[in-house]
Amino acid sequence: MSSQNKKSSAPQDFIKNRAERFQLTGLHRAKFSFQMTPNSPFIPTTLNNLSIQGLAFLLPNANTNLKVGDSIAATLEIDGTLFKLVLNVRHLTSGAAGCRIESSDHNIGDFVDSYFLNEIAAAKLIEAEPPKELIGPGVNGKYYASNDRSFSLFYTENRGRVQSMWVGLLGNTIEMDQEGQIIYGFLMEGEDLGQSNHIRVKVHDLPEEIFTYAMRFVSGISSLPSNIKGDLISMLEHGRHKKIE
Repeated sequence: MSSQNKKSSAPQDFIKNRAERFQLTGLHRAKFSFQMTPNSPFIPTTLNNLSIQGLAFLLPNANTNLKVGDSIAATLEIDGTLFKLVLNVRHLTSGAAGCRIESSDHNIGDFVDSYFLNEIAAAKLIEAEPPKELIGPGVNGKYYASNDRSFSLFYTENRGRVQSMWVGLLGNTIEMDQEGQIIYGFLMEGEDLGQSNHIRVKVHDLPEEIFTYAMRFVSGISSLPSNIKGDLISMLEHGRHKKIE
């Protein structure tokens, strides 16, 4: 997610010298629209990325008459919160526009920092020695964790295919295997994995939001091989639609 110095026509490279940007996917369920002129209707389109200072969106057609320096109104709805924005167009290509956020009716900076907590944590993970409670005889896996281990991922694989996974998100844990078995757990506040305070419970179902957070988290781990990341996300996606036994 670092800024790039070379020129590019890709939408995600438009907003230079800005705070960390976050790519938007279907997991974020964002709705974005903009207004060409003060009296014209709002035009819905796809939001490509977002930061506390700016955003980039796809232009719905090549005949959009925006110019660099234009000030336009826009709306952004994400996670149930609606923002009314005033944007200043900074960069244009035939396919996308990059804008600075001039004003918002809510504090969008605080919202971005909070909403993208999973992606921020994923970008800062390092490979580490897994806790002994996650490994056993013959178990070979990789473990990634934040410095305080409040966010972590452990997985085992065989010939490039994930066999099992363990995701930790701020004390919530999800364990899964290829057979579809899912165990949800949580850590008591301030305690470490492996002590008696790691509560593992069987429930009839699990809130979809937990799987969505986990998928966003895994998607943001840039050091994961693409085949491993694909398997992990596929397992989590399957879990969103499965009753826990």
